[in-house]
Amino acid sequence: MTEQQKQKRRAWWVRYRQTAKGRAVTKTAAARYRQTAKGRAAHRAEQARYRLTVKSKASRLRWRVAHPERYAAHRAVTEAVRRGTLVRASRCASCDKRRKTMAHHYRGYALRQQLEVEWLCAPCHAEEH
Repeated sequence: MTEQQKQKRRAWWVRYRQTAKGRAVTKTAAARYRQTAKGRAAHRAEQARYRLTVKSKASRLRWRVAHPERYAAHRAVTEAVRRGTLVRASRCASCDKRRKTMAHHYRGYALRQQLEVEWLCAPCHAEEH
């Protein structure tokens, strides 16, 4: 393939990805790639690089300032798990599947209710919200 043909093909892909169909195809292909071991590793590496950026740190700081009760509740759960006073469940409380679980503050984020959580997997937690 000549250099001119390569440039023509690249230009076509750029135009194609700007269409609705191209965006959908690219999105599904990316989702399929992230389901592979290599794709998950690449995604984790990209997330780790992003977390080190100023933009990411500023975004997290804005969230903490905007949601002080929620941030305090998340920190309280993290510390309780670290100390061993709260134990992370290995099964989801909703679907009972053996997955990595996250704390869902089902009664709110008030100081007295910070450690009242149910352990849900990511899909069930997204459903709750």
